[in-house]
Amino acid sequence: MSSEVQQQIQQDWENREFIEIVSQGIKKIAEFLNDFDMSCRSRIAKINEQLTSLEQKVEYIEGRVSRDCLSLPITFPNWIPVGVNMQTLSNGWAIFSPSPQHNTNPNTPHLLPST
Repeated sequence: MSSEVQQQIQQDWENREFIEIVSQGIKKIAEFLNDFDMSCRSRIAKINEQLTSLEQKVEYIEGRVSRDCLSLPITFPNWIPVGVNMQTLSNGWAIFSPSPQHNTNPNTPHLLPST
């Protein structure tokens, strides 16, 4: 064989090796991207389930609070803010109004016992 033919054969093998290396690199990238996609989909599905569960809990709590606020009489603590008068009506409702003798001194406690 002539040296030119041998050179062409050598070049052909080098090209084939290069193509094989590039092909393997592309396959590895594709495998990584597929694995990453599956991992992300799995995590997103899990987060979606958790979010749905939390949304259901919030809706339940909102319903309970709404129902409880509408059906139960309002009870007030033994303490009311300073500077606020509270008048309880016979139907269980209360009226809050500013106290005319409210002291605006910052050292005054913010809560006083209700009467």
